[in-house]
Amino acid sequence: MSRFPAKPDDEDDKKDVYEACLAGRVEELLRLVGTDANMIVKDGQRPLHVVATSGREDMVAVIEALLKTGSDVNATTTTDEDTVLHLVIKHAVLRLAFQSCLMILEHNPDLDIRNKNLRTPYDVAMAQEYFELANVLDGSMTPEEAREYYKKSIGDLYGGRLIEAVMNDNETEALDCVIQGADCNRVNKHGAGAIHYLFTDLYHHPPLKLLTKMVECGADVNLRDYEGDTALNLAIKKTSLRPDNTMYNVVDQLLKWGADPTHKDLDGNDALALAENRKYLDVVKLLKRQKTTMIAPPHEPPAASPRQITPMPPAQQQSSPYSSRSPVTFSSRLDPSDSPRVPGSRLSGPIVGPNREKTPQPMEYDPVPTQPSPRPPSAGAESITSAIQEDNPDELEALLQDPDANLNVPNSMGLFPLHVAILRINPVSRNDMVRRILNKGADINVKAVPNPEHDEAGNTPLHMSVARDQLDTVRILLTYNPAISPTNNEGLTPYNYAEQNGNAEMMRLLQEHQRNAERRDDPNQVNQQKELQRLLKDPEANVNIPNSSGLFPLHLAIMENDPMIRETYVRRLISLGANVNAKAIPRMQGKVLLKEGNTPLHMAAIRKQVKIAKILLNSKAQRNMENSDGKKPYDYAESNKDEQMMTLLKEYKGEQATTEKKPRKPPLTSRDPEPKKLQEKGRTKSSDEVQ
Repeated sequence: MSRFPAKPDDEDDKKDVYEACLAGRVEELLRLVGTDANMIVKDGQRPLHVVATSGREDMVAVIEALLKTGSDVNATTTTDEDTVLHLVIKHAVLRLAFQSCLMILEHNPDLDIRNKNLRTPYDVAMAQEYFELANVLDGSMTPEEAREYYKKSIGDLYGGRLIEAVMNDNETEALDCVIQGADCNRVNKHGAGAIHYLFTDLYHHPPLKLLTKMVECGADVNLRDYEGDTALNLAIKKTSLRPDNTMYNVVDQLLKWGADPTHKDLDGNDALALAENRKYLDVVKLLKRQKTTMIAPPHEPPAASPRQITPMPPAQQQSSPYSSRSPVTFSSRLDPSDSPRVPGSRLSGPIVGPNREKTPQPMEYDPVPTQPSPRPPSAGAESITSAIQEDNPDELEALLQDPDANLNVPNSMGLFPLHVAILRINPVSRNDMVRRILNKGADINVKAVPNPEHDEAGNTPLHMSVARDQLDTVRILLTYNPAISPTNNEGLTPYNYAEQNGNAEMMRLLQEHQRNAERRDDPNQVNQQKELQRLLKDPEANVNIPNSSGLFPLHLAIMENDPMIRETYVRRLISLGANVNAKAIPRMQGKVLLKEGNTPLHMAAIRKQVKIAKILLNSKAQRNMENSDGKKPYDYAESNKDEQMMTLLKEYKGEQATTEKKPRKPPLTSRDPEPKKLQEKGRTKSSDEVQ
């Protein structure tokens, strides 16, 4: 009996095609399918559908091959009427689903096709909580943006798994995470990344194999952990690497990859000091062989020891605030004239804005060791903050021992001791002082008092440290459980500053601690993320009812930290009929009645969310509405000096603007199965942060 693979008509032929779809080689599958790529193979599924549900690792290549041979990208199953897009989202893990969808989109599928449950591919992605993928299917991104989006989301997902694999001593899984696209520079809630855990007692495999792969995929060999250690420092500290010259080989390779041997840990030891203290003569010789400029750059002097007193020039000594009892002024060490202005750096007086985590620049005068000026015996706010300013840890310690010392009283400038400690440039002395002050009972959430001498009004220590990109100091502050999302007098949170600075590592750190804080919250408090997700999934939900804090769902969505999830929530709520001009209802905060009356557009302007503002304006948000203080969104953009937002609000033509494309997705229906949450998503803020 002759056989024609091009058109298999009997059950045996279809069985062969089915098995090839599940696990066969691409060439064999194409041979069996022949010219009839749209045949029904089994259970109402065509070859394209079987591959989409197979879970095979080469799914993307197989689906692409079938589409190129004539498979109909819009063909549906005869049972649930799913397209290939529906199926890959339903059945594949996020990584494969995302890659497959990006490829399928190149073949111009119809995104409006609904299955038997009246769901489009977008709806299925929302149900699976694949928020990034939902944004792509909503048409809000170009293919290039979508691929960058995918790279970041996969990097975060597998970056966390990479850390866990290293901590679990699972080399195979760790290598797989790197291959899958893990962000090798991701750090966990303890302030450490996979490259640090490689050199702890948790990991017993030889480190070079995994380390080499991580560096090839972008790992930063100078990434510092919570204690200030780099991989180089930790490798020298791990005594188990001494046998078989493993330590020597690791150190040698790290140096070739650009490891900086001058980085010091919190004890003030760099790589050479660590090796010398342990008498590792081979490693000492290796480090000394490096160029002198690498070991001690002439333009960057070593960081001061926590116990080292930084001298003051004679001119400053003569004008000591303690001789005249005049208000405290800050020395030039806190006022580098070349410091660039960054968000959160708005000081108009002698305190100038934050600079990034660097060692102090050399002073312009020849330091002359002097004894500190005499101080009054009381440990008042002025004397404590002055000891911090002059970098005098011994005198600070003496003042902190005073039983009458009060660390929660501001000085004459409205700054508390913890604020002044944050302003220290030297990271070693700053971190040492921050710990001491907190251990003596300083309020971690204290807010700076408005004062003409500075513009830190309402900033907590976390605000100030994040704005200055002090990653190590922020990690220390987070160990004392501060409020993660307090707002200052401009309505900005620490995360807003990290976002404005473009500090991805800081953003990840704050997001991680935000999630941890939510888990510790009183279970009776409303979880805003869950509240939003419930609204998005409930077809009967009214998205124009405020919660107990007077906030509407759209307000809560704009408060979301993660920009991807924020945009998804906002678009979805608008598609469900959310009022884009809803004003926050007055609410009680403690004994104070807050009457902000902000619309979503006000909040977007306050938070410098230009993309969200565009979405709101395209959805008929009124740009000239006033809040309870008589302020319009433009007023906040002007206050923030946000040129992009100011231009948008000033030039936008509401009546002539292209309206937001009406969504084609219905609310999730009760007929659909309970969605399966495959990865943790969302970042929320507390309801007391709305302005």
